[in-house]
Amino acid sequence: MSQKKDHYADPFASDDKPAQEAVTHFRTLAHVELPIAIGRYPVARYSLVEVKPETGRKHQIRRHMKHILHPLVGDTKHGEGRHNRLFRDHFNLRRLLLMATELRFDHPVDLKQVVVKAEIDPRVKDLFLRLGWKDLKSLSEKPDLRI
Repeated sequence: MSQKKDHYADPFASDDKPAQEAVTHFRTLAHVELPIAIGRYPVARYSLVEVKPETGRKHQIRRHMKHILHPLVGDTKHGEGRHNRLFRDHFNLRRLLLMATELRFDHPVDLKQVVVKAEIDPRVKDLFLRLGWKDLKSLSEKPDLRI
């Protein structure tokens, strides 16, 4: 993937900087098929995916999911406008459907692992229920895929 310079966040970044490796692991947790035509397709299909970046590059998850033709709902830069509109019109959802529920890192001083957990936003939980994704803990395990 080509490296793009962000003129707001990287004003002093070098244009000659070589691309760095970016590795993302993911697995599908659930699927849904909605009886809503989108584009040339009679139904809209969506998946709930757990993503674990091995590296930490800017917009890594968003760019990798777009690269494999599975853009994130609500992503106005790397996503697909038709799907974003569908979620606005049918679910009154106007946000990026990307959230961290757990972060792990080694503390820079004592080197102990730090784990930070967060609940899923109540509006997103409601959306998951409407899509039929009731018990996310009991969803079947699948092997990790790597991008």
